[in-house]
Amino acid sequence: SFSVITTTNFIKYVFNYISMNLEKLVNNGKQYLSDCTAVAAVYTPAYALLEVGLAGMSHELSLDARLWGLASVYLGMGSVISLGRDYSQKLCGITEDTPGKIRKIHDTVYLAATALVTNPFFYLAIGARDLKEIIVGTVAGAVLSAAVGSSMGYTIDWFRDLLGIKEAQRLPSFMKRCSSRVKKTIAAGLVAASVGLTGAVYHLVPDKEPVIIQHYPEQH
Repeated sequence: SFSVITTTNFIKYVFNYISMNLEKLVNNGKQYLSDCTAVAAVYTPAYALLEVGLAGMSHELSLDARLWGLASVYLGMGSVISLGRDYSQKLCGITEDTPGKIRKIHDTVYLAATALVTNPFFYLAIGARDLKEIIVGTVAGAVLSAAVGSSMGYTIDWFRDLLGIKEAQRLPSFMKRCSSRVKKTIAAGLVAASVGLTGAVYHLVPDKEPVIIQHYPEQH
C-alpha cells in the first residue's frame, strides 16, 4: 500500500542520512554534552550559594532548584546558552583573535541578560511562590551570572578543547601540551571540583529555620 511504501522510504532516508552524517552527528553530540557539563559545572555551586546564602531559600527548595536546573541544562538549556553565546559572538564580530577583555565583557552582559529573562519562569516552575525569594533570586542571579560570565565563557571553551571537540586559544599552554587522556582527566577533575563546592555550600551555610507556630492553652 501507499502508506507502507512511504514509511519504508522514510526509514531508508533516515538510515542513509545517519550513515552519511554519522561523524557530524557524533561530534554534535559530544559538543552538546561538553557544553551542558560546562554550564552545569559553573552554575550549580554558584546558584546554590546564591539561593541559600542570599535569597534565604531552604536547603530543600534550593536542592530541588539545582536538580531541576541540572535536568533543564542536559535537556537543552545548557546547549541553548552555549550556542546562544556563539551566535551572539558572531553578531558582535567576536572571534578567537578578539582581545580577551572584549570577550569577557560580552560573556558578562550575555549571561546577565539571559538570567534576567529565564530565572523568574524557572523559580515559578519549581514551586517557588514567595515573591521576595523570586525577585531576589532573579536579580541576584543576574548579578551572579554577570560575575561568572567570563568564567562561564572560559569553561565552555576549555571543555570543548579538553574533550577534543574544538581547540581553544584561551586554554593554558601547559594544558594544550597534555595528551588526550590527561585532558579528559582534567575535565573530570573540574566536574568533581564543582560537585565538591556544591556540597560545601550546603554543609557550611545553615539551613533556613522553619517557622514554628506555638499554640498556647486558652486561659479561662
